[in-house]
Amino acid sequence: MSQGVEMLELRYPSDRLRADWVRTVCGLGIGVGMLLFAPLTWWTGIIFGSITLLFLYFGRRTLEKRLQRVAISEEGLWVRDLRDRALPWPQMRMLRLRFYGSKRQHDKMKAGDERTSGFMEMTLAAGNQRVKFDSAMDGFALVAWRAARAAREAGLALDPTSAGNLLDIGVDPDQDTPPPEMAAEWRAVTAERSAGIQQ
Repeated sequence: MSQGVEMLELRYPSDRLRADWVRTVCGLGIGVGMLLFAPLTWWTGIIFGSITLLFLYFGRRTLEKRLQRVAISEEGLWVRDLRDRALPWPQMRMLRLRFYGSKRQHDKMKAGDERTSGFMEMTLAAGNQRVKFDSAMDGFALVAWRAARAAREAGLALDPTSAGNLLDIGVDPDQDTPPPEMAAEWRAVTAERSAGIQQ
């Protein structure tokens, strides 16, 4: 992405990741503890070895989110966590949005209740890069709104589940909708910068 393009930086708030850290520690404690102190058989090795590997991956993903910084601009996304990735909007080739949780949690999320433990996960791919975000990230709806516009401009056909989930967070995948609140800050800064350049 070119230098001088106004960007808005997004990240995961630390307090929203606290529960994930607790789950990681508890899961690893159970898995590793059973491998070390329980009578080891073929079956217990497979079961608790799998639990350990699962929570190692979960912990890595939590660390990735803790380190992640996402810059969004009119050119695309720039993501820095355990590595750097650039996803230009014109090269958008995939947008997938999934909800994880019960139907009741889904209904609470649609109603704007942030206390639900259900969450959405968005997978974006552009060029040869792919990245995942979940709805705990500040600005998640803004990224979804801008990605939906890029997908529409690229002529991508979204699967019905992704299209429905976009509608649930107030983004119409088939037509341009007003941006989420956070976009106002981004647009104000961008407009101010443009006015300064013109002067």
